[in-house]
Amino acid sequence: GEELEEFKKKTGNSPFRPIPRDSWLGSEDEDPDTEEGKAQLQEYTDGLIDLAKSKNIEVKFEDTGEAGGYSSMGKIVIDRKARGTSLLKTLIHELAHEMVHTKDIRRGARGKKGWFNLEVDAESIAFAVMTSLGFSVNSTYNYLALVTAKSSGITSGDIEQDKKKIQTNVITRLTENFMPIFDAATTMIKHLDT
Repeated sequence: GEELEEFKKKTGNSPFRPIPRDSWLGSEDEDPDTEEGKAQLQEYTDGLIDLAKSKNIEVKFEDTGEAGGYSSMGKIVIDRKARGTSLLKTLIHELAHEMVHTKDIRRGARGKKGWFNLEVDAESIAFAVMTSLGFSVNSTYNYLALVTAKSSGITSGDIEQDKKKIQTNVITRLTENFMPIFDAATTMIKHLDT
């Protein structure tokens, strides 16, 4: 909504519209199918909301339009329709932005390359945490491919060539910012283990 647009204007954080969830081409992550699994999923979600509160980060549930969620220096907004694994992964992704991307980092993240770096960091943390919790997160691969393609202008149509460019770009970013990514993922995992 309006808050997202205002956020983008203030920070220059994203030169693009949010990537609509349904453009991830059949990449839905599976929700647990047992009551025990659903209860564990809710416990993880509650635990991360508590972690956010302990860091003075407000978590709200509102209509976010096409985006699954967004963060805005001290506030995370998750789409009110989000449920299950999608909700948890989005919460982790947005909490990662809050934990790793300070105001100065966000201000310096101009243009396509800056946006790409922020998204790879947050999605990598979401992938690491979700995987450590035992969830399959197929949507990460498609999301990172779309982010890379949009930020790098990959349009060759040669799938193998595009795949190599995507892998190279993502691996380069992970190498550049490994410790903050690792520290944030470790913090979330440790919090959920207590």
